[in-house]
Amino acid sequence: MKLTALLRCCLPALLIFLTTAPARAQSDDFNDGNDAGWSKYEPLKSFGAASSIAVSGGAYTLSCDPSPNEPQLGPARCGALRPESYGTFCVMVDIVNWDPAEDTSMGILARLGPNVGLGTTNGYAFTYQGKDGDVQISRVTGEAPTDLSGTPNVALTPGNDYRMVFFGIGTHLEGRIYDLNDLANPLVTAVGTDDTYGQGTCGLVVFADENTRASATFDNYSAGNGTPPLLTVNVGAGSATVSWDAAAGLCHSLEASNNLQNWSSLPGFITFNGRASFSEPYDSRVPSRFFRLRMGP
Repeated sequence: MKLTALLRCCLPALLIFLTTAPARAQSDDFNDGNDAGWSKYEPLKSFGAASSIAVSGGAYTLSCDPSPNEPQLGPARCGALRPESYGTFCVMVDIVNWDPAEDTSMGILARLGPNVGLGTTNGYAFTYQGKDGDVQISRVTGEAPTDLSGTPNVALTPGNDYRMVFFGIGTHLEGRIYDLNDLANPLVTAVGTDDTYGQGTCGLVVFADENTRASATFDNYSAGNGTPPLLTVNVGAGSATVSWDAAAGLCHSLEASNNLQNWSSLPGFITFNGRASFSEPYDSRVPSRFFRLRMGP
């Protein structure tokens, strides 16, 4: 089968993977020096626990002092929230700095309910525990976390840059961390399943596992939901190139199959000027080749 026919056969299979509303995405690299569009989550501020949530040097730093009454109020914590609401979601952010002397957990919030605050925050969290060196997906109910994924270990080096990715499709929740120098292979993956929260907003969070100060610096936030972008195929000079719009607000994985039964991941695609592409040798005499995009990095 020629690749033009292959494309017509492949697209209906592609579109069944995600049938939510058209993509609505946002991103913030903080290079404008402000956090317009964000709101602050500071549950202990009125009790005298100072916090700072501010853009500086093209990055977003969240920090909060220890709780003045930890047994009743809980440990230090603060966050920054976006207003956009998602069911299916994919959130990415870079961790660019944290203090290893603090017992800080840092990461992404998703599917938050409308009443975020002291004792009222509901949703999901994907966090890296800096002192313990592990990650966790949690269901958060009234600010209290319940572990959904266990605590897979990962050794991150303070001062290096890493990308956190948290996505949810229905009851499936998955979090990954990548070294920014290798975005094809995750350093750690956590997976959880839960049906408690189906829709909500997203954001960033830091909190202390013990009653210490908590802080972390983030950069390059992006989030989105929606249908995967359409694939296009071009053939020339003995190679076939599959490409798609990489600016649709989702992270995707490209897969290929020769029979529509067995699929393999193709991690070697590149992104340039908002388009992602993957190339491989093409011979019209070989069996058919099918491609699909799936949500997730």
